[in-house]
Amino acid sequence: MKAFCRIDNSQIQLQCPIKSPDYLIVMDASLMNLIDIFQGLKEGGTVLINSQKSPEELGVATGKFNIYSFPATEIALEILKRPIMNTVMIGAFAALTRMLTLDSLRQAIELKFKDKDALDNIAAIEKAYKMVEAQFAEGGAS
Repeated sequence: MKAFCRIDNSQIQLQCPIKSPDYLIVMDASLMNLIDIFQGLKEGGTVLINSQKSPEELGVATGKFNIYSFPATEIALEILKRPIMNTVMIGAFAALTRMLTLDSLRQAIELKFKDKDALDNIAAIEKAYKMVEAQFAEGGAS
């Protein structure tokens, strides 16, 4: 499955696939063996892969792109008790790119979810965000 998301400070009118993205989020690392995930990615673009393995271990380390891996499934299982990685990956993406704030993510979760589901998803976002921040403080995400 492919999904597209545009992020901007002003209203977005375009509603079409993104052919030359700046960022990629790969929810399932096994897809990288089936398709060219880098097709169309701008040189210097950033890739966030859901995996416990490093980009080198995944065989995707390249000087053309900034590639990071993050164990979203494990965090989702720990906190949400299900392998639903969406909020975990958006928390990691927010910390990696600084395009979204942690407060804006909390607010969005509170609008979408109620009670324990909201608290769990906020905890998942916060853990992912803080883990990526810590990786940068230690010399960069991997």
